[in-house]
Amino acid sequence: MSEPIHAKFLPVIEDALREHWNDALAQSPADLKEMVAYHMGWQGPGTTGKRLRPIIILLVVDACGRDWIHALPAAVAVEYLHNFSLIHDDIQDVSRQRHGADTLWVRWGIPQAINTGDLMFTLAYAALLNSREYYPAAIVDDLLQVFTQTCLRLTEGQHLDMLFEKQESLTDSDYLNMAGGKTAALLGCCTAMGAILGSMTHKQVESLKAFGVNLGLAFQIQDDILGIWGEQAMTGKSSTSDLASGKKSLPIIHALNSSPAFKTAWQTDHSSPEAIKQLLVLFEQTDSHAYAQSMVDTYTQAALSALNDAFQSDPAAVKPLESLATQLLKRKL
Repeated sequence: MSEPIHAKFLPVIEDALREHWNDALAQSPADLKEMVAYHMGWQGPGTTGKRLRPIIILLVVDACGRDWIHALPAAVAVEYLHNFSLIHDDIQDVSRQRHGADTLWVRWGIPQAINTGDLMFTLAYAALLNSREYYPAAIVDDLLQVFTQTCLRLTEGQHLDMLFEKQESLTDSDYLNMAGGKTAALLGCCTAMGAILGSMTHKQVESLKAFGVNLGLAFQIQDDILGIWGEQAMTGKSSTSDLASGKKSLPIIHALNSSPAFKTAWQTDHSSPEAIKQLLVLFEQTDSHAYAQSMVDTYTQAALSALNDAFQSDPAAVKPLESLATQLLKRKL
């Protein structure tokens, strides 16, 4: 992500998030308000996230030639929705660290973390309704429809992700359906909502949604690649952690389906140090790395094609979003 994007949007997004948090929870218990601030990186040793999703909304609105300041309520809403999902994911995945700090459930316990996640979900809708200050009811209704459908896809994707942990046989289609809900749906929501707020036609909204969904799929598969072949200093985890955890990422699904030897070894043991060493040997004998990268390239091209369709290849409108996509997908191994 380029520095100009950060400089233009990020401080304004952060201010809007803090203002909404402070106003919406003005009468709430202090420790509940603190839990939200802690997870968002405003208190404690952690850091804030990249705020990628709200940035995407504002970028799309700006590309449409509209005032992106008026889109801040929607931008705040998608960031709260994203963080609601992270709080619950951390519990379900038993993740103890996020952004260099203990996760919410580790610090306050699972029941309070679940409740705080539910609060974030509510704050997301409350923020989105603030769009009524700048837009007519019909536009807000369209936003709510896209947002609600996305919430459904997020829960479907998370359901499948947890289900896959115990499911022996999976296909690429299974994986893409899961990733389409868990990761891509929210990026598609951001680009679609930005298009709606940018007064685009229905066809353009659908094209921009396709841009976000395909970008999300490419981003998730690239993340899977980094989870196995990425540098530990950059990813913050061992290159064998995805193998050891039993996570069925796209490269691993491909290896399971293409190498009987890898599948047998995986089903026998994928947790002990000796087993991991053997799995790595067998894994490198497959073409799973090249296959996953080809999928990243396929979805990247689909995303860029949809982006050009939306703006009819208008260079001034396309360039900032194209640059964002390129930077997201050029993280080094």
